[in-house]
Amino acid sequence: MLLAVTGANGRFARAVISALADQHSIRAIDLRFDEALPNGVETMSGDIRDRDLASAATMGADAVLHLAPVAIDVMDDSTVVDTFSRGSFNLVDMAIEQGVPRFLLGSTLAMFDRLPADWRVDEHWRPRPEPIPDQLAAWLSELSMRECCRTAAVRGVCLRFGQIRTDKEIATTAFDRRWLHIDDAVEAVRCGLRRLEEAPTRGSWEIYHITSGDRAKIRGGRARGDEFGYRPAHDFSDLKVETPPGAPVVSGRNWREALRPAHTLADTPPAHARPSRRRVVIFGSAGPVAAALAEELKDDFIVRQ
Repeated sequence: MLLAVTGANGRFARAVISALADQHSIRAIDLRFDEALPNGVETMSGDIRDRDLASAATMGADAVLHLAPVAIDVMDDSTVVDTFSRGSFNLVDMAIEQGVPRFLLGSTLAMFDRLPADWRVDEHWRPRPEPIPDQLAAWLSELSMRECCRTAAVRGVCLRFGQIRTDKEIATTAFDRRWLHIDDAVEAVRCGLRRLEEAPTRGSWEIYHITSGDRAKIRGGRARGDEFGYRPAHDFSDLKVETPPGAPVVSGRNWREALRPAHTLADTPPAHARPSRRRVVIFGSAGPVAAALAEELKDDFIVRQ
């Protein structure tokens, strides 16, 4: 297969390209390339927000591996939003227009970081991204790719990775239950490609959480099933568990507190101390959903039903 790989200058994408270059043709796409890639890999420099570039990058490809959201370059907030919303849409839209039937997206489990470790988070849970670049990049890319996949006869696979770490990083840093060995992350991409080789169907969009062994903060879910076949080789069983500062691991924590963005807990004054509150109007307020929403908003907004 010809694989179009975005974010190809990043550490993880380079590991994926090196692992797959002897089995597939690779077209590597990124803003720049700081080091040489394996022999035979085609490189293409440019911005995926440019529709001409997105068209050229996906032309003739059998699958698109959108790995740019996994390790983003230094960008200001507005560039992140534009690149991973409009840019991701351009990439998929132009690929669909050219008949590319398969898409693999690299995303992150950091969107669940604020949730306590004893919550059994799986692929059915809605992410809770914080307003920080790496999480926004992943979430905006997921939304763009998911909606595009629902409009065409294509197959989309989203892999949400834990914190990808190399052997050097593992040896020099205190263990974190969110870690994922880079070799296991590459193996998950192989599993994703095997899954993509099945016949695409309209609206096909699958999500898999890619973590380490049973000590991981988020336990293995659908990815460990026989259909996907992911089996991590690194469970960090020889490393001592240390709770990172500020990690939400308290059992029995109130769910409202756990789901509230972490930065608001420290930075936002209580409602009664704020000079003014925004006004919210809820229509259909006699229904059960609106009633529950009003109850949740009343402390932070002036609610009119």
